Amino acid sequence: MLSDVLCELMDEKGISPQDLQTCLDGTSISKIYAWMEGRNTPLVDNLIKLADYFNCSIEYLIGRTQDMGSGKFKPAVPFDIQFRKILKEKKVSQYRLLKDKIISCGNIDFWLNKKKIPSVSSVIKLADYLQVDIDYLLGRV
Repeated sequence: MLSDVLCELMDEKGISPQDLQTCLDGTSISKIYAWMEGRNTPLVDNLIKLADYFNCSIEYLIGRTQDMGSGKFKPAVPFDIQFRKILKEKKVSQYRLLKDKIISCGNIDFWLNKKKIPSVSSVIKLADYLQVDIDYLLGRV
């Protein structure tokens, strides 16, 4: 679970929520405490920043694996570009995503037209459906 992993990583690095706030471009302390207490989940852009800061995989950060990752992560690719690439690789159409009721049409259009980034829950659904790692889906590997 994100809250447990986040608190553990912060403890290992010896950093406070205020220190973390600096790396997250001024994200409010109340949001950071909400993540630490498991009351909320960061948006995907902050999740990427956290994973970059702690040099770990997003899969590890959200508690889906015990493996921190290789430590060799690239800067995240814009979601629309990576999403199109993976759909093409997996030979999955937008229509198939809609038909299989994975994601709503509006969300797909927003993502592909750079009007919105997906929520963490949407990223998890997509990664599971497409059978890819979340870090790959977000273009970090």
